[in-house]
Parts: sequence; C-alpha cells; structure tokens
Amino acid sequence: MKFDLDKMNNANPDAVAQAAIQVIDRVQDGRPEVQVLGLGAAYLAFCRCVGVEPAEAFRAATNMVATKHRDNHGFRTLGLYVENEL
Repeated sequence: MKFDLDKMNNANPDAVAQAAIQVIDRVQDGRPEVQVLGLGAAYLAFCRCVGVEPAEAFRAATNMVATKHRDNHGFRTLGLYVENEL
C-alpha cells in the first residue's frame, strides 16, 4: 500500500495529538536521553516501514503544531501532558 501524503498533510489534529500522547506515555519512565533517542529511532523505523521520508513527516508535524493548530485543544493537552508527566 502506498503512503498517502495528502491524508498525512490533512490529518485530524486531535487524533495526531492523541497519538503523540500515547507514544510519549510508553517512554515516560526512561531517562531523557533514552526517551529522545528511542522516540527518534521509532520515528525513523516507522517512516521507513510506511515509505514516507522522515523529513516530509517532520515538516508536516512541525507545520501542524506551529501554525493553524497551535491553539487546538489536543495540542494544548499534549503540551500539558508533557510538562506534567515527563
């Protein structure tokens, strides 16, 4: 199956934020340096598996978080979760 870049670029921000919370929840008990590298390694492996360039996915995520969805409830929740759980 070919990865759909249009769907990625138009993903529901609440669903994206919830997925991020689920991923972070799984690594929250590790040391920060292990958390960062573990998340990075998982990100690269997953991008490779689905056939999307990591830079393209990172760009889409950066745009979603930094621009039109900055004040989205899901991303506010994600920010609070990271501040209070890690």
